[in-house]
Amino acid sequence: MVEWDENMRPYHPFRSRSMPPPPPPAPRPHSPGWTQNCFYPAGTTVWYAGTIWRCDAPHTSGALAREPPVSPHLWSPAYPPPSSSHRPPSPYDLSTRPRIGASLSPGLGRSMSVGSFTSWDSGSGIEGARDARARLMALREDPEFARDRSYLRDELLGARVWRVGGVGAFAYAEDTEVERVRQSAFREYTADNGREDWLHAARARTAAYANAEANGGIVPLLRWVIVESWAPIPHDALPIGHEEDGHVLYASRVWFDGGLHVGKAGDHLAVRCATSVGGRVHSAPTFEVLCGSLDTVEWVPVEPGQLAVFPGLQPVEAGRQSDGRAIFVARAEHHREDRLESYEVLTYATTHRR
Repeated sequence: MVEWDENMRPYHPFRSRSMPPPPPPAPRPHSPGWTQNCFYPAGTTVWYAGTIWRCDAPHTSGALAREPPVSPHLWSPAYPPPSSSHRPPSPYDLSTRPRIGASLSPGLGRSMSVGSFTSWDSGSGIEGARDARARLMALREDPEFARDRSYLRDELLGARVWRVGGVGAFAYAEDTEVERVRQSAFREYTADNGREDWLHAARARTAAYANAEANGGIVPLLRWVIVESWAPIPHDALPIGHEEDGHVLYASRVWFDGGLHVGKAGDHLAVRCATSVGGRVHSAPTFEVLCGSLDTVEWVPVEPGQLAVFPGLQPVEAGRQSDGRAIFVARAEHHREDRLESYEVLTYATTHRR
């Protein structure tokens, strides 16, 4: 019999010594193995990668419903047993707003322990299963938390970050009531805060993401990261296009005239960041850049005269104008005097991978 401690690790009486904890005994696969092209009703259990999985939604396995570890929207691990003391986490609360010169190493407290799972054997499949389960929980919980105006205010002040993308003050909501709340929260923020406040909040959010990654926590698959004037553009910055001469372009955002505006960034630019606002191009030595993986996103074309609406898709969160209206990350082919008519908007490839 294996006992479990509060961190979901098997208890062992000799843990205090230098010897490593023994691996847990493998459960007997009473459930049938997962297979392709098989219909699974909700509640069905299967055996896969050393773990028993429970079906959360009826489906037929196949190209769009793959193995349980990579389909957290369909499956959840049923072994090991969940801790009876577990409580769903709230988005990371950074508690206090950083000041100029303050150390940006916010403590993420108990929220960090929820996303930080320990595996006894990297080949057991348990660690990946738990990470998938934790992200699935965040996908269910964070959109609900984001309906709370106080949570949006904390995010704007840099006192809170989300565990998944597509939610929060900067994300466009198809639900008109939710979008109205986000616009209102942003206008309230801009009434009392300016560029320096945005910089403080951006630095706090970036520090929170770094802290979460270092401790095995859940972070959005796409996130905006501050780039100081003396720092290199992060290695995982998302390429969104290129200049005529081939230089790579990245999405950037900066505070200007009461809004958070999207522009382009690249090492070949004089100040590395250029943003067009009001018909003029503005440069900024310190800016935020969008980081993440290309397999998380897709570009959706918008033709001339077409409204920029994307039913069933979530645009990647970017910025907002001073009146609160959302700004998207977009790109278009441009040849000097050409008038831009069609363009593409960056969205998440799936609502289950954010």
